Amino acid sequence: MANVGKIKQIIGAVLDVAFETGKLPDIYNALTVTRENGQTLVLECQQHLGEDSVRAIAMDSTDGLARYDRNGHGCAHQNAHRRPNPRTLVQRSRRGY
Repeated sequence: MANVGKIKQIIGAVLDVAFETGKLPDIYNALTVTRENGQTLVLECQQHLGEDSVRAIAMDSTDGLARYDRNGHGCAHQNAHRRPNPRTLVQRSRRGY
C-alpha cells in the first residue's frame, strides 16, 4: 500500500505535504494526487521540512486543489524516482547546464 500524506499548503506549483513521522519519501521521488475528475497530478519531492513534511513541485497546474480536509485531496508516495523528460535533458546539454 502506498504511503499517503496530506496536503498542508499550496502556493502556486509548490506543495507542502505531511506524512507520518519516519515515513517521508526520498528527495526526487514521485508523489501523486488524484483530482476529483480522475486525472492524476504528479509531484516531485524536493525538500524535507522537519520530521513529517516535504516540499514538492507540481508537474502540471494545481488549479482546483485544496488543502486536506474531509473532502480534500490525499497525496500518495509512489516509492519511485520521477523520470526526467529526455527532451529536457537534451535541451540542457545543448545550453551547457
